[in-house]
Amino acid sequence: MIKSLLRFCFVAWCNFAIGQNTESESALKMLDTVVVSANRSTDLASKTSQEIKVLPKHFIKFQQAQTAADLLQSSGSVFVQKSQQGGGSPVLRGFEANRICLVIDGVRMNNAIYRGGHLQNVISIDNWSLEKVEVLQGPASTIYGSDALGGVVHFFTQKPQLANPKNGFLAKANTNLRYSSANNEQTGHLDFNLGNNKLASFTSLTYSKFGDLKSGKNQIFNPDLNFGKRNFYVERINGKDSSVKNRNPALQVGSEYQQIDLVQRLIFKPDSSNEHGLNFQVSRTGDVPRYDRLSESKNGIPKFAEWFYGPQERVMLAYDYVHTGDLKKDDKVLQIGINHQWIEESRNTRNFGNSFLTNRTEKIQVSGLHASYKSRINRHIFRIGADFQSNFLVSRASKESVNTGEKQPQSTRYPAGNNEFYSGAAYVSHSLVLGSRFTLNDGLRLGITRLSSSFGNSDFYPFPFRRVEQNNFVYSGSVGLIYKSAQDAKIGFLVSTGFRSPNIDDLAKVFDSSPGNLIVPNPNLKPEKTITSEINFSIPVTKKLQWQSTGFYTQMRDAIVTDSFNFYGATVVEYDGKPSSVFANQNQNKAFISGFSTNLNFQPFPFWSLEGNLTMTYGRIQKKTGNTPLDHIPPIFSRLAISYHKLKFRGMFYILHNGRKNIKDYLLNGEDNEAYAPSSGMPAWFTLNIRGQYKIHKNIQILSGIENLMDVQYRTFASGINGAGRNFSITLNASL
Repeated sequence: MIKSLLRFCFVAWCNFAIGQNTESESALKMLDTVVVSANRSTDLASKTSQEIKVLPKHFIKFQQAQTAADLLQSSGSVFVQKSQQGGGSPVLRGFEANRICLVIDGVRMNNAIYRGGHLQNVISIDNWSLEKVEVLQGPASTIYGSDALGGVVHFFTQKPQLANPKNGFLAKANTNLRYSSANNEQTGHLDFNLGNNKLASFTSLTYSKFGDLKSGKNQIFNPDLNFGKRNFYVERINGKDSSVKNRNPALQVGSEYQQIDLVQRLIFKPDSSNEHGLNFQVSRTGDVPRYDRLSESKNGIPKFAEWFYGPQERVMLAYDYVHTGDLKKDDKVLQIGINHQWIEESRNTRNFGNSFLTNRTEKIQVSGLHASYKSRINRHIFRIGADFQSNFLVSRASKESVNTGEKQPQSTRYPAGNNEFYSGAAYVSHSLVLGSRFTLNDGLRLGITRLSSSFGNSDFYPFPFRRVEQNNFVYSGSVGLIYKSAQDAKIGFLVSTGFRSPNIDDLAKVFDSSPGNLIVPNPNLKPEKTITSEINFSIPVTKKLQWQSTGFYTQMRDAIVTDSFNFYGATVVEYDGKPSSVFANQNQNKAFISGFSTNLNFQPFPFWSLEGNLTMTYGRIQKKTGNTPLDHIPPIFSRLAISYHKLKFRGMFYILHNGRKNIKDYLLNGEDNEAYAPSSGMPAWFTLNIRGQYKIHKNIQILSGIENLMDVQYRTFASGINGAGRNFSITLNASL
């Protein structure tokens, strides 16, 4: 069946293409790409030592991903974990959550409560407003500071466009309407640009409503025929929780959510050397059910009646100033950025049969400042910068009876008093052109972090201390050498370090992880550290074939893990009226991660191109008793795409693939979520997908696609929800 379907799709595509007889764009772009993420300034990709994957605007528009998380996964270069439909946790080189850095328009998104498990914050980025995405693989702490152990995902929203001085005024508008069948998605988007030759505005507004997600019905990859089926869901009937049989086990009841996003950017350019920018962003979801928890049961009884994230809100206001000197003479650029973010998130849980709904809400305000100066002196390029960030957290909790409305106090997720986290650093990066073939890149960062949390009253936490504090001196560095041949082949060598300072989630979070187990603060935590060696190359094998590949090895020390803890001489304490074993985050393990990625771009015929990429990662915790699996390590994953582009039509047939993850390679009771996988581990899977775009008028386009053509049931490693089944999507795009 699979072979027949593949043969049919390929033949149909070829027949359509043969009927076309005009010129096409070349699939191989040999001109160098300009990137920003490597040094937070414009550089040529050929002059940077790191591996960088760029998702350009035409890819983002064509792919029509439902969320920013889906966009990253569709690229085939980033692995994404999901616990619910309204989520997505990117993984770079075996690092996830608070061990990678998310950045939007130069503003750091990571805050003091980014946890080490799985994060859904990336969905607060509206991919309809994006100009491009740069995925920087490997340690980037020298430029970005804490958390950038596995790399950086840098999102760039569209920048307002000024009018040509001859025209005087520029007005552009773009609107999209989209429907997808797998989750009854309904999305509306509008953006417009207005500007004269000095002042311009870009506005983007998107609203999406996603219904319950249908998974595939064909279990051709999974030997466990019961795995992944939604056999029940919970309804409250006549004031009582009831387990209801799901008549369609492929419909993942309890996964629906909705979201609205606004981006407003202004630029003012009084002359050719100075530019002022204002960036305002708002993202807000409705309630987002935690699907994986809602699917749990024991002895046929659901564990939870309710488990949902309350409306997640991110508001950002940022100002940027850029002064540019005479690029032909001195290549001097001064950048200053000031930003503030308001973030709110909450967790709401109620056990099956329990009348009290527990709410834990976190409100955090984050202020940031960044300044950098770039200058060229002969063959040297110097970039000097400094950044500062402050985090202020308020953690509140209560529980309310769903029967009577009675409210009672409840333990907070984080200390109920003042929670503050500060970081500040200075860095320098340097590039030196050595002759006509070699470029040397190096950098150094020095900084400090400070954390302080107070527990308020002792009603829930009768600890012998009321406050935890910590100060850390942090540092990182990198050195890389690039060789570029006369035939445009590039080989890069890089050694770099990374660090992650303990944040409030690491140091001060106190919660009942499971009945009888209590996690307590450990003020003796130290930063996690890594050192990475890598080699990457890009070779134009022929005029029609380009090959890029990277291999790396990362050594990690002082890794933060949760383990049994001696709390003031006691390993068991009384908590919530019962004895509980004590656990705490501790610097315990040494670990290593190795891997490689490879990418091929091939244009065998005019109008046709083929792209394939593959990533493999291997990680182990190093112990005296022997190595054990490290969590967050994805199985092998890849993407193969055949594209056709000619005048009004663009088409693509592509395969997304994940390899098998055996249960022996899971870190049990860690973040790999073995409870949401078959007993032998996560099966390998692949999906067949097809997309098309046709311009029916100079201002109107139709984009459509069929994802998961075979309607297979699959689930990505460590995820708690199945991927979409066969999904038909159609988008109507109109522009002026």
